Amino acid sequence: MHARGINAETIRTAYLGWNPGKDGRDLWRHRSTWGLPEELKENGKAKRLWLPKGLVIPLLLQDTGGKLQNTGEKLQNVEEKSCGSPQINGCYQVKRVRIRRFCDWLPPFYVIPGSAMDAMALATAHHAAVLIESELDAILINQEAGDLVSAIAMGTARAKPAGVVLDQLVKAAVILVAFDYDTAGAEAFDFWKNHFPQSIRWPPIGGKDPGEMFAAGVSIRDWIRSGIPALCSPGPSLLSQRKRVGGALKPEKNAPAATETGCDPIQQLADLLKTSPVSIHNTPDRRHLRQPRKWASANWQKSKQISELVYFNPEVWAFLNEHPAEEITGKNILDGGKSNAD
Repeated sequence: MHARGINAETIRTAYLGWNPGKDGRDLWRHRSTWGLPEELKENGKAKRLWLPKGLVIPLLLQDTGGKLQNTGEKLQNVEEKSCGSPQINGCYQVKRVRIRRFCDWLPPFYVIPGSAMDAMALATAHHAAVLIESELDAILINQEAGDLVSAIAMGTARAKPAGVVLDQLVKAAVILVAFDYDTAGAEAFDFWKNHFPQSIRWPPIGGKDPGEMFAAGVSIRDWIRSGIPALCSPGPSLLSQRKRVGGALKPEKNAPAATETGCDPIQQLADLLKTSPVSIHNTPDRRHLRQPRKWASANWQKSKQISELVYFNPEVWAFLNEHPAEEITGKNILDGGKSNAD
């Protein structure tokens, strides 16, 4: 936990625990002790509940009105044991228990039968939200930036919001979609952008998830803070000022110059590329960034700025669609690709 940034106080208040098993083996318990109905095996004997060794990650729902919300038949006995912490007001219902296993031959996560599959939402009073896959990452973000953003663990990149989480996201001013930096995380963004226009793709920097970011020395708080948009008054854009002349992009006659206080995204991208070992692979079939991993980890803020401009700024996207070069760098971004050809 400490290697992934979660400190002792957070471990305690999030009720994270460890199931050591017994004599080096997993635990087996009667299902009735967990409030679960009896199930029989094919031989007619009662099934027992498997509790594998590993890190215990509960999803808790607080009783804020004298009555537990969403009570049902799930994990009824366990919920009584989750109450009584002197550090946290109120009583909690256990909605889910997930166990993170540490073995090579089994899937890493196991959800105890009877658990609900609600998203974990922390610090829900904010107007900004960040979506991640892992509950441990949500707990880390809440620890580092819980005063800035609501951290919501969806479980997987393909999960869809429902219930109170859906209500919160509809009202959010900005949603940072920070699923793992992989193909599934990138593909999932289409849903969020189509249904929640305030969504911004905000992939982890320096690692595939916030835990790896922390281990790489990236500030989780700065990463979150830089994702909450500031007001920006754009000046005249290069896209509206330039036209193609002999393969290069030239200013139109009588076009006003971009002001220093303006936010011309194309010029911003050009300036960033000129001072970075980053190139844009730009073909009709694919557009992606090529950047040294060590550089991206050490310069995550600049890497993030380039990613945001390339993938999510409509003016830059249209500009790159018209650019003739397949490999765009700081040298050729504004000259129509001639520099790389020379």
